[in-house]
Amino acid sequence: MPEEAVRKAELTVVLMFFALLALTGIVFGGFVVQDFACARASHGWPTADGVILSAPESGAGKVRYAYVFAGENHEGRRITYITGRFSRDEAKQYSPGDAVTVHVDPDKPSASVLEPGGASGIFLFGAFLSGLLIFVGAGGMIRTLMNGAGEEFPGVGMFFSGAAE
Repeated sequence: MPEEAVRKAELTVVLMFFALLALTGIVFGGFVVQDFACARASHGWPTADGVILSAPESGAGKVRYAYVFAGENHEGRRITYITGRFSRDEAKQYSPGDAVTVHVDPDKPSASVLEPGGASGIFLFGAFLSGLLIFVGAGGMIRTLMNGAGEEFPGVGMFFSGAAE
């Protein structure tokens, strides 16, 4: 294979790696923001009486609960949002038949949670990590594209050949 074709293939692989890194940061950031927004909003959601149908101890693998909201029967599985898992002092134990208070999203009654809220610190950490992934990914793509255009930058040869210039 000619040297130029090998170089273009290497640049393509590196470019794809950095693009994937940036895309991962964007998707992760969207997930963290959505999770935290729902966790914060769940504090103000109306409540409904519910009952635990099954718990991990009974072999179902996840907690299942039923509740009635606005005259309709619903079933849920969410105990808390991801950012809320780190803000709890200790996990509650649920057993089948336990009466529970279910926090229900009034705009989407099929969305519910047993323990509302989320941790701001976890949200900030997730947002920082997401931003870092986007920054490194975008920066790597820019540097790779500039290097592929024939621009001379100190240290680029070290990146591709493994040796300092």
